[in-house]
Amino acid sequence: MAAYFFADIEVTDEDIYADFIEKVCVIAPEYGGQIVLHSRDITPVNGGWHPKRVLLIRFDTPQKVIDCFCSHAYQELVSLRERSCQSRSIIIEE
Repeated sequence: MAAYFFADIEVTDEDIYADFIEKVCVIAPEYGGQIVLHSRDITPVNGGWHPKRVLLIRFDTPQKVIDCFCSHAYQELVSLRERSCQSRSIIIEE
């Protein structure tokens, strides 16, 4: 069963974030992850939710999502993420 990693992101430092996301785009495919979208073109519909940017990555299974984001390679990037953005993320199962 496929699973999606979804992140709501507010970038605070574009340069550091660009470095971070470039590295994430290398790590995710190592776990079968495919970037579905990474966009700032968002139109809120209801509920008062106004995300600035979103990231959606598809994986083959929920475990692959967990393996990717718990990996040593990703953990080395956490400080870049924390210095460059505020984010909230979830796993969505198909």
